[in-house]
Amino acid sequence: REGEWFKLGLRNVHYIEEGCMHLGDRGMGHRPKRLAPPGVSHNVSFQGTVYPSPFDLPRVQVLVHLLDKGFDLAVYGPHAEWDSLNITSRPPSYGAPSHVIHRESKVTLSLSRLQ
Repeated sequence: REGEWFKLGLRNVHYIEEGCMHLGDRGMGHRPKRLAPPGVSHNVSFQGTVYPSPFDLPRVQVLVHLLDKGFDLAVYGPHAEWDSLNITSRPPSYGAPSHVIHRESKVTLSLSRLQ
């Protein structure tokens, strides 16, 4: 896959097989069949919680860095937890709404806690 991206002029892009999920009309070689509805489409989205724990520090650092760089990042999760970090969050999403967010975001982050 890196070869395909290289031919497209993209550099320093790496495909990680494990943990990737390819559903619907997104992914390498696919074009979305329709535009994302207004208010749902994001460049980058993350769905999850955050706790005052050293295990959450690396993923919080990634999200803060993206926000500092001006990315259109939509965080979905409990408001109180994210507000404590000055990160505005949207309501938690479960089931069908979660799938819509994954499908309509250009990039969906999956940031695990340290184990």
